[in-house]
Amino acid sequence: MSLLIAAVLGISAAPSITVNVIPHGTGRYSTVGDWQWQDGGLVVTVSDLGDHRFNLLVAAHEMTEALLSKRDGVTEQEVDAWDLAHLDAEEPGEVAGCPYHTQHAEASQVERWLADLMGIDWDAYSQAFERLDDEG
Repeated sequence: MSLLIAAVLGISAAPSITVNVIPHGTGRYSTVGDWQWQDGGLVVTVSDLGDHRFNLLVAAHEMTEALLSKRDGVTEQEVDAWDLAHLDAEEPGEVAGCPYHTQHAEASQVERWLADLMGIDWDAYSQAFERLDDEG
């Protein structure tokens, strides 16, 4: 896996990646998935959707988005600033003018591809997000 990540980034060594699953609403801000670069490694935080497969899909999306953003020169600070300025948007990465729109769209493709490979019904996955909204 690390060789694949290094190849995507165009670097010789891949960063460490840590994924944390947390109760929804306890992250940096109201989001289901988040990523940060800390001490040279990637830390992904995912709200618990109640199904480990769903959590994996969110983590894969966030990892892909972060790695592609890094490869393409989109900084964590740019992503955070955009997200915090668009808290009312259902999906900030899809708002016109988003600095990481391409990386978000590509990460969404990976997320859907993995869901298909894992036999996950996309509607059931989407309903898990709606349940979080209802609880919050």
